[in-house]
Parts: sequence; C-alpha cells; structure tokens
Amino acid sequence: LQLVRTKVLETKILETNSLVTKDLENKSLKTNFLRIKVLEIE
Repeated sequence: LQLVRTKVLETKILETNSLVTKDLENKSLKTNFLRIKVLEIE
C-alpha cells in the first residue's frame, strides 16, 4: 500500500510539473510573439 501511494504521488507531481512547464512555454511563446510584433512596428 505504501509503495502504491508514493507512486501515485510521484505521478501527480510529474503531471503538475509538466503542466507548469507547458504554461511557462506558452507564456514565453506569447512574449516572443509580442516582441516580434513590436520589432516589426519599429
């Protein structure tokens, strides 16, 4: 039982980590896009 519990916890942590990195990637993509737009305007 203890092993199973830790496994579940590990997968949950991994899932949230991947979600966080995805979110960060999206944000950086957005800022890059904004930068490109600003550069084009200038």
